[in-house]
Amino acid sequence: MARKGITFAQVAEVCKSLQEAGEPISVRTIQASTGGSMTTVLKHYRLWKEGEGHEPAAGLTISRRLQQALLAELRQTAAKAREGCTAQALLEVNGLRHRLAESERRIAILETALLESDRLRHAQEEELQQLRRHLAETEHLKSLAETRGGSQEQKPAPEKVAEGPTRSKKSKTDKQELPGQEPNLFDF
Repeated sequence: MARKGITFAQVAEVCKSLQEAGEPISVRTIQASTGGSMTTVLKHYRLWKEGEGHEPAAGLTISRRLQQALLAELRQTAAKAREGCTAQALLEVNGLRHRLAESERRIAILETALLESDRLRHAQEEELQQLRRHLAETEHLKSLAETRGGSQEQKPAPEKVAEGPTRSKKSKTDKQELPGQEPNLFDF
């Protein structure tokens, strides 16, 4: 036995009566009351629920010209959005390229400074090694001198002989001081 087709009005009437009775509205309850197929009942029930019980207007269509105008507007808007995104992406890429170039420049500067620092450190290490060798030689010579000096007899240092006669008296050629004149400290 074939099922009879049900209409939106029939589903809406059942939904309204169940709502007024305070009973829960379900697709099975509507289907049991109307006898329609579950697919048709579900379709009409959703429309009723969305439209608050009003049947959708029949014959509501959009003209072909309006559809084409809307599609053209949507395509134009989408193209502008893509252009805007592309322009923004290009700006970001250029900014990233600039930052990359700056980073590479900084790396080159730091590498040069590191090489110079390594060169200076190497030169300082060589100089330090030379100073240590010199210090070791000096200490060795000092210890040899102390060893030799301790084994030989200590000889008294010769007395210094005064060179030339010492002047105790003023010679006749010395200037004599006049009263009120200060003595010249550099006259001998």
